[in-house]
Amino acid sequence: MDRLVAFLAVMVVSLPSPALAPGGGLDACGGHHDGKRGGYHVHRMAQYCACHPWEQACKEYGKAPSKDNEAMPR
Repeated sequence: MDRLVAFLAVMVVSLPSPALAPGGGLDACGGHHDGKRGGYHVHRMAQYCACHPWEQACKEYGKAPSKDNEAMPR
């Protein structure tokens, strides 16, 4: 019995575990601090612009393409 328990314990410990993303999720403004590259990383632009309407990216976010503005900024 003890051998069986020891064998099962070794098997469970040696199984590969799935890679998990770090926890934390998104903040109230639709983004999070980017630990790898530094700065702030946005996932939900509309939510971000509701928090930061003065940002240049948000001023350009809602613009519809026109004759003078063919391409939308990305």
